[in-house]
Amino acid sequence: MKSPQEYKDQMNLLLVELVQVATELRDMSLKVITDEELAPLQKHQESLLAALEKVDQKIHANYPNQV
Repeated sequence: MKSPQEYKDQMNLLLVELVQVATELRDMSLKVITDEELAPLQKHQESLLAALEKVDQKIHANYPNQV
């Protein structure tokens, strides 16, 4: 089992990447682009959100009194 700090570190890394993807999506949405150009970033964003949800679930399961 990971320590709470390890979970926090993992979430921080995922959040940094999620912000980067969101920034790219925002910047791209200001331009005229196709769905084909947006799809890879949107898929990556969904993947990052799923990873964050998994970490969050593990934290709640392993440390219910510390959340």
